[in-house]
Amino acid sequence: MEEARKCLLEGADYIGFGPVYPTTSKKTPAQRAGLAPETKSWRRSLCPSFAIGGITKDNMPLVIQAGVYVLP
Repeated sequence: MEEARKCLLEGADYIGFGPVYPTTSKKTPAQRAGLAPETKSWRRSLCPSFAIGGITKDNMPLVIQAGVYVLP
């Protein structure tokens, strides 16, 4: 969250967030960010945000309900 705030203050146009779910697309997986309540502040920012990582057609409704833009 601190990194997101810093980027917004420096003029970022959007926030990318992830990985939301476990993913096998990276050799060294990052710590999973998830959609837990403590991550809501980035979704409430005045800046558009998007999520990546392990998003499938089955869990996409949960991501959308969390207020994240999902690319078609």
